[in-house]
Amino acid sequence: MRRGLPSTRNRKHFELKDAAPQLAADAQLSAGAQLSAGAQLSVGAQLSAGAVASPRAAP
Repeated sequence: MRRGLPSTRNRKHFELKDAAPQLAADAQLSAGAQLSAGAQLSVGAQLSAGAVASPRAAP
């Protein structure tokens, strides 16, 4: 029984080690997606602001 417990603990430890880089990569990907979405939103806000300002300036 004692020999079985360390092996299961080691397996869980190695699984966590394998999962950690994947979690970090997923976090970086999600952060990059949010940054790119934020850049698109800021560009859209500038375009909408320009469209609103140009008709007011025309007349």
